[in-house]
Amino acid sequence: SREDRRFNELMELGKQAELYDDSSNKGSKYFQQAAAMRPDNAKAEGLFALTQAMLAEDGGREASAAVQAAGGAARIALARDPNEPNARLALITLQRSTLDLATNEDRLREILAMAPDNIAAMQSLSGLLQCAGRGRDALALLERAKAIEPFSASLHFPKAQLLWILGRNAEADRVIDRAMQYWPEHRIVRFARFTIYAYTGRPRAALAMLNDPERRPQVYSPDEISLWRVSLAALDQRTPASIAAARSANLDAAKQNPRRSNIAILVLSALGEVDAAFEIANQFLLFRRPAELRPQAPARQAPVKSTGWRFAPWMFTPPVAPMRADPRFTALCDGIGLTEYWAKRGVKPDYQLGIT
Repeated sequence: SREDRRFNELMELGKQAELYDDSSNKGSKYFQQAAAMRPDNAKAEGLFALTQAMLAEDGGREASAAVQAAGGAARIALARDPNEPNARLALITLQRSTLDLATNEDRLREILAMAPDNIAAMQSLSGLLQCAGRGRDALALLERAKAIEPFSASLHFPKAQLLWILGRNAEADRVIDRAMQYWPEHRIVRFARFTIYAYTGRPRAALAMLNDPERRPQVYSPDEISLWRVSLAALDQRTPASIAAARSANLDAAKQNPRRSNIAILVLSALGEVDAAFEIANQFLLFRRPAELRPQAPARQAPVKSTGWRFAPWMFTPPVAPMRADPRFTALCDGIGLTEYWAKRGVKPDYQLGIT
């Protein structure tokens, strides 16, 4: 029927938007329309819930409304089908900052046990493994997803990043260059191409991207572009003056806006400014209890577990190698729960195995 064709068309448009677009907005609108057409269809409602949860993850003005929409749609979908994988993934996405890493991983693997071809669950689990220093396992999961959707933009750029993390730079270049050819407007494809240039001894190529409006990474604000110009100059010509300028600029940027901590930590570590990199990382990832106002209180309190590390895949990238070689990195992993996770899982991260 005409209604069937329209419903199927909306579901396919939503799927294509998720695989090839760089925003959840388009896919979410298609799935919302499909769910409105078929109120009894758990999959449509579950996909709407998932795309709204992804919007909430991005933050911004839409986050509050997206959280409510995602939670409501997920409950509706699960009332119709308690095992609807996209609705379950939506709830995990909304709740993961309150859960430890092992619990997040277990819940994602439960979804994949029931829905082994769910691309979104594979992407989420791959990102989690990357944040835990398990780059090889993360890449294997992406390869499994690419076998299902070989021409998805959303799988090409993370594959390139993981190849770079694992030291396979030539392969990373081939993957990300092809992605730039196919999806030149994709925000994260451009970001990945720029990042790999910047940290593989090609800062001038990264600068050329900044100078080209047709290739400039859209994820960076004008202030961040200015910060990158100072940083790339230091990565290109490592003089005492250029490094001092980059150190000052990145420390100031991280203090003014914590969202710029990722840029600052990687640049400073790559430049050998490890003390400054740890200064930012400790402030960004570790929350500390306020000192008690009594004489016997210790001068420094032990760090409590933070949720920020779950969004720190940069910890195991090549420019952070100088930090990983420093004893303070172990303390950082202890403080944010990674050491506990590795022990619980009986695994070692790639860098402890000499792989990255």
